[in-house]
Amino acid sequence: MAITFKKILKRLRFEIWEGRQGYGKPVGVGVWDRQFSEGEWKGLTGPQEAAHYAVIAGYLPFLHPKPAVLDAGCGQGVLAGHVLQRPCERYLGIDISREAVDQARLSKLAPPSREICRLPNSAL
Repeated sequence: MAITFKKILKRLRFEIWEGRQGYGKPVGVGVWDRQFSEGEWKGLTGPQEAAHYAVIAGYLPFLHPKPAVLDAGCGQGVLAGHVLQRPCERYLGIDISREAVDQARLSKLAPPSREICRLPNSAL
């Protein structure tokens, strides 16, 4: 397999920029909790992300009339607000961050009738 200039640039970009930022590396629960508590993920609730969630929710009726949805890495439960505007058999959102799950439970994005829970450390 030939090494191309494009592959070399891609690897350098990862080594110099992305790798140092944490991309591609495991992140501890404490980091996620800190980021959620400091509001670093608030952008996911903004209008710039609305289309992303609308596309996901829009496909569900084509897959099943009343789907059961597992939202792994649900964060603040933003997807739940979009998914649950349509008929849904069951929604389960899970996240490793206790702070994210607490925010999801308190927000109006994810209705309280749906299950959002923290994935226990033992499952990681």
